[in-house]
Amino acid sequence: MSDDPTKGTIFIAVDGEVTAEKIAQAMEDYDAEQKQAVLAIRKTERTIVTADDLPTHGNANHVYSVSAFNGEQSICLAAINFQNGPIIEHGVNGIQMEDLLAICAHRLRGFQAGPFACNSNEQALQHIVSALHWLDARTQDRKQRGVEGTNQQ
Repeated sequence: MSDDPTKGTIFIAVDGEVTAEKIAQAMEDYDAEQKQAVLAIRKTERTIVTADDLPTHGNANHVYSVSAFNGEQSICLAAINFQNGPIIEHGVNGIQMEDLLAICAHRLRGFQAGPFACNSNEQALQHIVSALHWLDARTQDRKQRGVEGTNQQ
């Protein structure tokens, strides 16, 4: 048995706070497969990141939360909703991965311009910039092939 009390635990933020009662209430309509799918994907000493929905379009999750966890309850620090489905069909209903990466790059550039500049930050920044480049290249390729904004490959 794991000594990690959050291993396999499902966290759902409701009104900024997660309690056992709110989790049970939110999970009533989930079947066993759904409950297994909504799991913590990253945990540190102070925060937990969860995927809070089931994979759909493209086999990816679209709803995530970052919460501060103290062992008994969790306070939602951020809820992140990614675009779910093609914009042309569903409208803009969430952010793109590029949006979140741009925020991270901006924050690291700030650190690099201040007293916290270091090689680790620079390396992370370079990799984020590279990820943005490749995602932009993918978008341009999809536009050229006429499949951008659709579920076509």
